[in-house]
Amino acid sequence: MVSIQSILLGAFAFAQTVSAGNCNLREGDVIALKADTGKYVTRCRNCIGGAAYPDSVNFQGPINSGTPYSYWTVVDAGNGKIALKGDLGNYLSRCNNCAPGASYPDEAFVHVSDWKSGPWSQWTCEDADNGKIALKADTGKYLARCNGCVRSGPADVAFVHAPAWRGSPWAQFEVEFLKRASNCIFKDGDVIALQADTGKYVTRCRNCISGAAYPDSVNLQSPINAGTPYSYWTVYNTGDGKIALKGDLGNYLSRCNNCVPGAAVPDEAFSCPKSSFPNLHSSVPIMVSIQSILLGAFAFAQTVSAGNCNLREGDVIALKADTGKYVTRCRNCIGGAAYPDSVNFQGPINSGTPYSYWTVVDAGNGKIALKGDLGNYLSRCNNCAPGASYPDEAFVHVSDWKSGPWSQWTCEDADNGKIALKADTGKYLARCNGCVRSGPADVAFVHAPAWRGSPWAQFEVEFLKRASNCIFKDGDVIALQADTGKYVTRCRNCISGAAYPDSVNLQSPINAGTPYSYWTVYNTGDGKIALKGDLGNYLSRCNNCVPGAAVPDEAFVHVSDWKSGPWAQFTCEDASNGKIALKADTGKYVTRCNGCVPGGPSDVITMHVNNWRDGDYAQFTVVKKPAVLEMALNEQGWHNMSADQTTLVLGSMFAGFCLTIVAVYGYNYRKHEAKGFQRV
Repeated sequence: MVSIQSILLGAFAFAQTVSAGNCNLREGDVIALKADTGKYVTRCRNCIGGAAYPDSVNFQGPINSGTPYSYWTVVDAGNGKIALKGDLGNYLSRCNNCAPGASYPDEAFVHVSDWKSGPWSQWTCEDADNGKIALKADTGKYLARCNGCVRSGPADVAFVHAPAWRGSPWAQFEVEFLKRASNCIFKDGDVIALQADTGKYVTRCRNCISGAAYPDSVNLQSPINAGTPYSYWTVYNTGDGKIALKGDLGNYLSRCNNCVPGAAVPDEAFSCPKSSFPNLHSSVPIMVSIQSILLGAFAFAQTVSAGNCNLREGDVIALKADTGKYVTRCRNCIGGAAYPDSVNFQGPINSGTPYSYWTVVDAGNGKIALKGDLGNYLSRCNNCAPGASYPDEAFVHVSDWKSGPWSQWTCEDADNGKIALKADTGKYLARCNGCVRSGPADVAFVHAPAWRGSPWAQFEVEFLKRASNCIFKDGDVIALQADTGKYVTRCRNCISGAAYPDSVNLQSPINAGTPYSYWTVYNTGDGKIALKGDLGNYLSRCNNCVPGAAVPDEAFVHVSDWKSGPWAQFTCEDASNGKIALKADTGKYVTRCNGCVPGGPSDVITMHVNNWRDGDYAQFTVVKKPAVLEMALNEQGWHNMSADQTTLVLGSMFAGFCLTIVAVYGYNYRKHEAKGFQRV
């Protein structure tokens, strides 16, 4: 499953968000850093005798909500760096010669009150390629566990002494999320772009609408870069939970009533100064709330990715209820129940309470399944608890989520940093107090008709582990978006004199009418993937297939069976910015190559870069295609569809058509739960 994060464009110089691969950290995230020993980076008071400061850093575990000194709040320090704020307000920092007689001069302390006071409190997060991260200090060395490195203190303490994280597991850390921050957190002065569902960007356009009341209307354009300042907006917080968006000429994105003669709707977006609006009271600021710039949801969107529901296949999560306790599998906790594993609420939780964690499975159609620690799924169970207050209780008794809709949940953003889980009955999973005759006080039922106004039906997601962007299921249909905003596309007879007709270049926009821009993924079984094009052949490396090309290996779609050779198989690596990189059998990476083919397209796909970190041109954003197009490109999907699936697909298509009309004619009735513009 590909989350909303995985369809963001690569950051331009304007972007201030730290978002690389496993380093996809946001301002306000609360994290723990798990070392190679299984213990966690922890602030420890008076743990090193004679130290210059009281709060050194060692490794402890297990951790939970009762050990706040083991958690760190992420602060965006700009320039691709982060600061880590401890529980007492000071920052994790490099401290030189602060521990007498230590094995290395630079040890980690939590002693700096303001990260801006020096570079020693700022860290560069690097993706360690194995689901972990490394933190590089201002000296160029890395934060690492050091054993026996202080005279008087814990066995393992944190130093900044590792020259590299590669080959040094003690300098690599697994990120566990206690709390994820909202996508709606901006600092005054943040410069952003807003990407619409078409892949294009909200852009100021001068004199683009004839007869309009003001010259600068707003449309959608692409690609964007440092040379298109009219596609970027500077954010200012208004102080009452809203934001204002300032354009490149100094005016603000605003609602303009009856400003376009003959328009289908009365309110259109313009970039205007406040003084230009005679019908506005002077006390009313020109501002746009984040809700007012969300597009209406289209039924084609199948990924569970709205707001706090940005869950991916393989994520391991905990669900924290309004009481502060967690949704937990509980064996033999309800007398006379139909199944042994009911669901109640327990806490605190940690790595020693696996029954309180759930692995996310993408159930398709915008739903998820939640797999418990013993392999069964969280499910609605009807009349399974005798004498219960409601008929539907939550049990963990279903071995295969595909066996019925009662094991599938629709995740909804509850607007307050929490989520709600809607069952197949239309009711919501919720905490229920005193609802069983013999059992815990609080158990989980599916009885809440709505999550609004019902805090017992809302849950905070805490991440134990985030899944890789390189997890695909056989049959997933994806598009690969390059750094230019265009997509990897099969192109017939586009290169004169080539050995095969179907080369690969970049094109846009893409949609259901451009099947040659989509690829069906197959796992090869040895950690690699193959990408099947729309005509049945596979994306492959082709050596010396283009006379006069700048590099020898170019991408063609000419191999009928990926098993015929390694040149049609690629190793997917989670790139360090929310994207992926594809390594060919030569060890080089799939890359956009500009001007590399005489007489051919300006940008073609080759395999010539030794390291994807060399540039954005070797990194691609995965755009997961919905079920409708997946089945169109995969004939077997149509042949194997059940009647219910057929109804769902056709219903989705019809709903998509209807919602398109709603989106055009009803801007001011859009719902917050809708998919919207992507923050870039």
